[in-house]
Amino acid sequence: MWIWLLAALVALIVTAVLIARLTSRPRPARHAARAKDRRAGLASGSVRPLYPDLPDTHQLTAAPVVADLGSDVPLYEWLRYSAGDNAWSEVVADFYTRTAADPDVADYFRDTDLEVLQRHFLAALMLVTKQGLTVGVVRKMQDRHGGVINSHGEPINDQTWDTVVGALVAVLQDRQVPARSIHDLAVTIEPLNAAIATGPAASS
Repeated sequence: MWIWLLAALVALIVTAVLIARLTSRPRPARHAARAKDRRAGLASGSVRPLYPDLPDTHQLTAAPVVADLGSDVPLYEWLRYSAGDNAWSEVVADFYTRTAADPDVADYFRDTDLEVLQRHFLAALMLVTKQGLTVGVVRKMQDRHGGVINSHGEPINDQTWDTVVGALVAVLQDRQVPARSIHDLAVTIEPLNAAIATGPAASS
């Protein structure tokens, strides 16, 4: 009997010594290296690709429509018909005027060529209002906004996203776009939120 008790006591002592050594041992270099790699990845703006199992051509959301004369017309076509061929260019120009007036939004694009940015935004807006949103468009937006930060080093967050969407809504309301169609547009572009607004929520 005493042999079993002695063996148990020895086992407890050995276990206690091993635990003490493990807890007092410096952190292995490989763990420190992995943590450094994670920090470097965050600093470089690298993000996890969205929809990794879907092809670029996969359609996530449909184009918004306007119910006109008994049929659904894509918002892109409806606005050009009701406001002229330059309607979308005017929407984008008005949109950028409004967002530039918001210092929090403007801070993200202080070093950006706004003329190029507007052309890209116009092309994207015309595409989603005519054909809907595909995985490929989401990935392009994720790539283009991955490194966008403000003067405090913060990426775009949900508050900024809401401000920008609100400005677009106001511009479309001024052009008499039906409320239902504006709601449909918000649904169409919602997947872009995860691609663009990658920052933490702003503190109140």
